[in-house]
Amino acid sequence: MLFSSCKMGLKEFFWRSSDVSSRSTEITDIAVPQTILSKQSYKILLIADIHYSDVTSNPESVLFDWLDSLEEDEVPDFCIVLGDMTNYGFEKEYTMYDSFVSRLDTFDIPV
Repeated sequence: MLFSSCKMGLKEFFWRSSDVSSRSTEITDIAVPQTILSKQSYKILLIADIHYSDVTSNPESVLFDWLDSLEEDEVPDFCIVLGDMTNYGFEKEYTMYDSFVSRLDTFDIPV
């Protein structure tokens, strides 16, 4: 039985061009976002499978253009990222993701 996702097949399951020691070796504590006040309803930005890497295209401009077009009361209250932020786990990929989160912060959207 083989389970696969994110365009990973049998070859990727057994072999990668980079070994695990070339991937990021640091774990960074992420600050807990400020408490969101209790409201009747929330606007949530839900993101999954960003897969930052040098070999993938990440059309952030579409998201940020959309956020720019929103009125202040339409901006999401917070963002939930479901995972797969990086493709291979390299430090540069995490830096790309961190840049993305910082840009969301300019819209006052806690992640």
